[in-house]
Amino acid sequence: MKPEEARIAAHVCSDGCMITYVEKESLQIVNGRRYHRNRRRYEVGYCNTNKKLLEEFSKDILDIYKITVRRRKSTDLIFKSKRVYSRIKEAWWWKHSRLVHRK
Repeated sequence: MKPEEARIAAHVCSDGCMITYVEKESLQIVNGRRYHRNRRRYEVGYCNTNKKLLEEFSKDILDIYKITVRRRKSTDLIFKSKRVYSRIKEAWWWKHSRLVHRK
């Protein structure tokens, strides 16, 4: 794990959140056909009032995963990515932390 990835995971573990939910009747287009299916979504968020930490988190996500983070409020950053969600959740210290998380 690169130092930037460890920093991202540390930010999320301390001041962030990881959410999964089912989006009902989500439109998916496969080979030109339209389907309305339930779809599982994965979100990772980070909340902090320190602008420097927000910028560092955003820059690390862009550099490592090439994902643009969107700002929900002046203190909240959020992005959707199953790959990043899984990567953070698989981190050893995330599994063994004292935080309660759902599987």
